[in-house]
This record gives sequence, C-alpha cells and structure tokens, in this order.
Amino acid sequence: MDAVLSSSSGWVWRDAVTAVFWLAVAALTIGTARRAALWRTGRTASVAWSGLLAIPKRYFVDLHHVVAREPAVARAHVAVAGGALACLALVAINDGLRLRLAVLDIALVACALVMLAGAVMMALRRRQPAVAARVSRGPWQRLPWTLGAGALGVLALAAGALWHESIAPWWAALCVLAL
Repeated sequence: MDAVLSSSSGWVWRDAVTAVFWLAVAALTIGTARRAALWRTGRTASVAWSGLLAIPKRYFVDLHHVVAREPAVARAHVAVAGGALACLALVAINDGLRLRLAVLDIALVACALVMLAGAVMMALRRRQPAVAARVSRGPWQRLPWTLGAGALGVLALAAGALWHESIAPWWAALCVLAL
C-alpha cells in the first residue's frame, strides 16, 4: 500500500510543474492579447512589417557588441542566458508535453548548472572594485543572486525528478520558492 501511495504521489509534483508551466503560457498569452488591445486603441499608422523582422537581429548584434567588450562578461552572459533558455525549452518539452524522460532531466540539470555558473561569474565580477564603480546599481545589484536562485530551483527540481520517484512537499515548496 505504501509503495502505491509513494509512486502515485511522486507524479503529483510533476503534474504541478506541468500545470504551472501551462498557467505561465496562458498568462503570457493573456498579457500579449491585452497589450495588443492597448495598441489598437491609438491612431492607425502604417507599419513597415519588414522593419519589425529586423528587431531580433538588431538586438542580438547590439547586445553582442556591448557584451563582447569584456570576455569575462561575454562568458557569464552566454552561460546565464544560454542556460536559462535551454532550461525553459527543456521544461516545455519534458514537463509541458508530459514526456518526463530521464535524459531530458539530466540535460536540465546540466543546463541549470551552466546557468548557475554564469550567475556566480556575474556575482564575483560585481565584487571587483574597478567593476563595481561602473556597473548598474539598485535592483540590478541583486540580478546575479536572483538568477542563481532560479538556477538552483530548476536544478533542485530536476535532480529530484532524477533521484526520487516522489519528492517531499517541503522540498518542492523550497524549489518553487527559489524559482
């Protein structure tokens, strides 16, 4: 009887991850629709749609030029951004589609570790006196810690999926709090 309860409760937290993922997708869709409705309330104007297609390329080129000024910043940025995007894609595939494959959980652990390493590199860089004088202050000061907490949350959830069929509710709550 205990084996039945533990195996069935093991999927409850994975189902919660799936539900939260799809709630986030729904929130993004609703937010996008609301923003589009706000845009429609203004005056009509002609839009050069081909110019809109240039935005992603322009953003990445400009961002690359700024980040590439310092190799350490470039490595940290690639680790954090690449790890975060890979984590989002893996959660979408593995939990959003309910595949729940161990190989994808392993990949999620690896990507979360890469993201965490980038956050640590960012935090260490901000502690250098020469760098601290020229970086953004205020809320940006906690960015490495926020990214690190998110990476730890993903890492803990993915590791829990790998090593335990069921996860303690307090552990899942800590992971969600980190996220």
